[in-house]
Amino acid sequence: MIRITNTGLDFWLYLVAFSALCLCLLNPRYSMKQDTFRYIFALDITQSMNTKDYHLPDLPSDRLSFSKRAMRSAIQQLPCGSETGVALFTTKNVMLLFEPLEVCSHFSVIDSVISQIDWRMSWAADSNIERGLYSAILALKQQNKVTHLVFLSDGEQNIKELHRPPLAEHFGAVKGFVIGVGGTHPAPIPKLDTQNNLIGYWTNSEVEIFPLSGAIDSSVGGTAKDVTAKNKYLSTVREQDLRFLARSSGLRYKRLENPDQFTKLLQTTDLAEQRTVKRDVRWIFALLALVLIGYVNLRHIFWQ
Repeated sequence: MIRITNTGLDFWLYLVAFSALCLCLLNPRYSMKQDTFRYIFALDITQSMNTKDYHLPDLPSDRLSFSKRAMRSAIQQLPCGSETGVALFTTKNVMLLFEPLEVCSHFSVIDSVISQIDWRMSWAADSNIERGLYSAILALKQQNKVTHLVFLSDGEQNIKELHRPPLAEHFGAVKGFVIGVGGTHPAPIPKLDTQNNLIGYWTNSEVEIFPLSGAIDSSVGGTAKDVTAKNKYLSTVREQDLRFLARSSGLRYKRLENPDQFTKLLQTTDLAEQRTVKRDVRWIFALLALVLIGYVNLRHIFWQ
């Protein structure tokens, strides 16, 4: 009969712990099928997105920063194997910053890009939401994989479209969401200089809004003739116009209320695709090594 001494037991425990750490270096993985998602986020960076009308604790108040926080949170919680890309919208076009990347392997890169998005990256001051959504849909149709769209905007449009894009011709070609950004209570739009300093607010005489749906929704800013003591133009999320765009293109409309709601929305099961995903299991071996080493040390402290 072989009797293992305390010293001998310590040796074997350390050996197993060392072997577990060596296995971590081999980057072990296992494969499993799970729901994954593939999105491109098109974010409105026009100046109305600087409006501060979110009032939730520990979250940014301006529309652009609030949208960025919600995007970063939602992407972080997408299952591994999912892919996301980011695009910017201003004037009539959507510019893709990067093609969809796998969220777990590239989250730090994705997060870094989103965190640095700024309204000053805009290449024009005007905004045509309908044309921007149309360009986003055309861009996604050219993707080599099925890719869903998340178009985030407050719906403020100040370019009159004489020749409206044929959204109906591409109805249902791309699935996803039109996300309304902003509050439902009127708030002034800050006027900022190139250093991001507040120099005033946009006034009624400087802003002209063209409703998309053909009707005026008095609950969301009306015709941009809101009269205040200082003649500020007051802005809210233009839900009627954004709903109209969603219906016209076959997308779903939802207002951005908080990051948790946005995260759940993006994990809608009918937009998921079953894929075989390789999961990282290094943490299991690292945890085993930590437990064994901790056990040996505790034995020496309390039993010897």
